[in-house]
Amino acid sequence: MSWGEAVRQAQSLADDPSTRLAARLSDHKHPWSYEWQVLTDLYDLTQNAHPFKKRTPYPRPWRDPRADHYGHTAKTRAEVISILNAHGHKLAN
Repeated sequence: MSWGEAVRQAQSLADDPSTRLAARLSDHKHPWSYEWQVLTDLYDLTQNAHPFKKRTPYPRPWRDPRADHYGHTAKTRAEVISILNAHGHKLAN
């Protein structure tokens, strides 16, 4: 196998989300296919169709973007900025 062929093969594997190489490069927990994504979305839709029970969605291999949310505060923006400034952060209003 030539170097060019090896590079093209590696690029092909990196572009396919169902390979372990693509999952590792994308920092996913495990490989996934487009069909798997459609089926999990359909599963979540049918599970949440019941009007009285809200279920958690089927786990996805990628990180939840809401995981960085730290909670809710009743403080105003000005109060938060003054608290942060008191602790050494230099923020402007």
